[in-house]
Amino acid sequence: MLVDMRVTQLLSSRLCHDLIGPVSAVQNGTELIDEMGSDAGEDALRLISMSADQLSARLAFFRVAFGMGGLSGVKPMVVEVREIAIAYFNGGRVALDWKKEKDTSFDLNTPLSILKLLMNLLLVGIDALPRGGVLFVSSEGTSINHGESEISIVVRAVGVGAHLKDDVFSAILSKKESNADHKLNAHNVHGFFCQRLAASLSSTIEITSNKDEVSFVANVKQPKI
Repeated sequence: MLVDMRVTQLLSSRLCHDLIGPVSAVQNGTELIDEMGSDAGEDALRLISMSADQLSARLAFFRVAFGMGGLSGVKPMVVEVREIAIAYFNGGRVALDWKKEKDTSFDLNTPLSILKLLMNLLLVGIDALPRGGVLFVSSEGTSINHGESEISIVVRAVGVGAHLKDDVFSAILSKKESNADHKLNAHNVHGFFCQRLAASLSSTIEITSNKDEVSFVANVKQPKI
């Protein structure tokens, strides 16, 4: 999968935007302690602790979703990715409902590339819930020839006013390798990156919208080992 320099720059801008919130909160807490000393009380310490946890969770998520590593290797990848995702969404305006019994099509041999696609779909799902809501993750599997199976990754964004902006919709459905024909920015670059991830897996992303719900489905082949 190849993306050009502009996509890399926009992804970096988006990640910095998502990280600046908890970083600023930690800084505010430390400044409060500097100004008030022991009078700052437990509130300042609680703010620092919560923000530090949030920052750590986001870094762990982004490292796997966009980086080349980030997993310990101690647990099956799908188990560790689920735990990282749950920590990322903990306490946020968007909740994550990813129950083990709903993703039985993922198995211990599910490649990280498929899980990366799922993680990036979750980020797009957040953008589809401007007023908050819940992201539901599920999967379905179908046996095909030559020892392979096809897995359908499903992410449902459910919440009041759920919708996908036109530029994000266009970026996800594009079949072009280049971003030249898109007005990419830090707000819709996740959509284009999802499209490239899906293309690298010989897949596309299907999007359906109903009242207060947007669903994303990607069908990918999963080799059997």
